[in-house]
Amino acid sequence: MLSYRRLINSSNIVSNSPIDLENQMLSIKSLQEDKETPVIITDDQGIVISINPAFESVFGWSWTDIVGQPMTLILPAYFKDSHTLGFSRFKTTGNSTILNHPLLLKAVTKDNREIDSEHYIIAEKIDGHWVFAATLRPILDSTV
Repeated sequence: MLSYRRLINSSNIVSNSPIDLENQMLSIKSLQEDKETPVIITDDQGIVISINPAFESVFGWSWTDIVGQPMTLILPAYFKDSHTLGFSRFKTTGNSTILNHPLLLKAVTKDNREIDSEHYIIAEKIDGHWVFAATLRPILDSTV
C-alpha cells in the first residue's frame, strides 16, 4: 500500500480530456487539502487509502470504517459491475473516458442512502502505481 507521505508529493496527472490541466493544476494533493469538498483516494487495486473530513461529514463513513476497504463500498449495487469493468479496462489500456470530466452519479452513505453527487476523478501514477482521487460534491436538488 502506498504511504500518504509519498501520495501527496506527486504531480503526474493523467488527462484524456480537453481540459488544460497545466493551468488547472489539479492534483491528488490539492484535492486532499480541500476542506469543503468530499474527497476519496484509492490505490491501483481500488482500495481506499484516504478520505478527508468533508467526506466523513457528508457520507458518514469514518476513516476507520472505509480506509482499507474496496471503494465499491460507496457505489450503488447496480453500478458496481460497470465500475469494475471500467476500472479493469483502464488498468489494462491506460485509457479512460471518465477521468477529468464531471460525472453525475450516486454514492452510498454509511447508513445506505444514495446521494446524487457530481464526481470528478483524476489519476496519478506514483512509483509506477496508479492512484485515483475523486471529489463527490452532493447535489442538493435531485431533479438535476
